[in-house]
Amino acid sequence: LKGIRKSIDKTLKLKNIMEKNIFTVYEEDNIVDILKEINDNDIGYVPVLNKNGKLTGLITRSSLITVLSTQFLDTEEDKQ
Repeated sequence: LKGIRKSIDKTLKLKNIMEKNIFTVYEEDNIVDILKEINDNDIGYVPVLNKNGKLTGLITRSSLITVLSTQFLDTEEDKQ
């Protein structure tokens, strides 16, 4: 690690490397629509905002897939 520390540019600022065009969703948005957007744009996670635009959390692609697949499986079990 010492060698890595020496080669790091200590003047590099987060603002120079951060993502600036961020896709966000609201707490009341439809999860199927969000998953479609995430898949279409190869996004791993999305910031979640409340109705006032305040950040309230993050939703991940894997979380959405888990919820939707569980709902699907529950629906299939109910049919049987």
